[in-house]
Amino acid sequence: MSTQARTVIDHLATLPLAVREEVLSYLVNSLEMDAEPNAAEQAAVAREWQAEINRRVEQVLAGSAELIDGDEAIARLRSRFGP
Repeated sequence: MSTQARTVIDHLATLPLAVREEVLSYLVNSLEMDAEPNAAEQAAVAREWQAEINRRVEQVLAGSAELIDGDEAIARLRSRFGP
Protein backbone atom coordinates (compact mmCIF):
# COMPACT_ATOMS: atom_id res chain seq x y z
CA MET A 1 0.00 0.00 0.00
CA SER A 2 1.30 3.43 -0.89
CA THR A 3 2.14 6.00 1.76
CA GLN A 4 -0.52 8.29 0.34
CA ALA A 5 -3.18 5.57 0.58
CA ARG A 6 -2.12 4.71 4.15
CA THR A 7 -2.34 8.40 5.15
CA VAL A 8 -5.86 8.70 3.74
CA ILE A 9 -7.00 5.45 5.36
CA ASP A 10 -5.56 6.45 8.73
CA HIS A 11 -7.42 9.76 8.56
CA LEU A 12 -10.68 8.12 7.46
CA ALA A 13 -10.52 5.74 10.40
CA THR A 14 -10.83 8.71 12.77
CA LEU A 15 -14.04 10.03 11.18
CA PRO A 16 -17.57 9.24 12.36
CA LEU A 17 -19.32 6.28 10.79
CA ALA A 18 -21.76 8.43 8.79
CA VAL A 19 -18.89 10.32 7.15
CA ARG A 20 -17.05 7.11 6.34
CA GLU A 21 -20.25 5.73 4.75
CA GLU A 22 -20.50 8.85 2.57
CA VAL A 23 -16.87 8.49 1.50
CA LEU A 24 -17.35 4.80 0.77
CA SER A 25 -20.43 5.53 -1.32
CA TYR A 26 -18.53 8.16 -3.27
CA LEU A 27 -15.57 5.85 -3.88
CA VAL A 28 -17.77 2.96 -5.01
CA ASN A 29 -19.62 5.28 -7.37
CA SER A 30 -16.35 6.63 -8.75
CA LEU A 31 -15.12 3.09 -9.42
CA GLU A 32 -18.40 2.28 -11.17
CA MET A 33 -17.98 5.37 -13.35
CA ASP A 34 -14.63 4.04 -14.52
CA ALA A 35 -16.10 0.61 -15.22
CA GLU A 36 -19.19 1.56 -17.25
CA PRO A 37 -19.62 4.03 -20.10
CA ASN A 38 -22.86 5.48 -18.71
CA ALA A 39 -21.73 5.09 -15.13
CA ALA A 40 -21.53 8.80 -14.31
CA GLU A 41 -25.26 9.19 -14.86
CA GLN A 42 -26.02 5.95 -13.03
CA ALA A 43 -23.84 7.01 -10.11
CA ALA A 44 -25.63 10.36 -9.91
CA VAL A 45 -29.00 8.61 -9.82
CA ALA A 46 -27.72 6.18 -7.18
CA ARG A 47 -26.55 9.09 -5.02
CA GLU A 48 -29.93 10.78 -5.36
CA TRP A 49 -31.75 7.58 -4.39
CA GLN A 50 -29.41 7.09 -1.42
CA ALA A 51 -30.11 10.64 -0.26
CA GLU A 52 -33.86 10.00 -0.55
CA ILE A 53 -33.55 6.73 1.38
CA ASN A 54 -31.53 8.46 4.09
CA ARG A 55 -34.13 11.27 4.30
CA ARG A 56 -36.98 8.79 4.67
CA VAL A 57 -35.16 6.74 7.30
CA GLU A 58 -34.50 9.91 9.28
CA GLN A 59 -38.20 10.79 9.10
CA VAL A 60 -39.16 7.34 10.40
CA LEU A 61 -36.62 7.52 13.20
CA ALA A 62 -37.74 11.04 14.12
CA GLY A 63 -41.38 9.95 14.18
CA SER A 64 -42.42 12.48 11.53
CA ALA A 65 -43.20 9.96 8.77
CA GLU A 66 -46.71 8.74 8.12
CA LEU A 67 -46.46 4.96 8.39
CA ILE A 68 -49.27 2.86 6.95
CA ASP A 69 -49.99 -0.83 6.93
CA GLY A 70 -48.98 -2.74 3.78
CA ASP A 71 -52.57 -3.79 3.02
CA GLU A 72 -53.69 -0.17 3.34
CA ALA A 73 -50.90 0.96 0.99
CA ILE A 74 -51.98 -1.59 -1.63
CA ALA A 75 -55.62 -0.57 -1.23
CA ARG A 76 -54.71 3.08 -1.78
CA LEU A 77 -52.71 2.21 -4.89
CA ARG A 78 -55.53 0.10 -6.31
CA SER A 79 -58.09 2.83 -5.69
CA ARG A 80 -55.86 5.35 -7.43
CA PHE A 81 -54.56 3.27 -10.33
CA GLY A 82 -57.05 0.40 -10.59
CA PRO A 83 -56.65 -3.36 -10.08
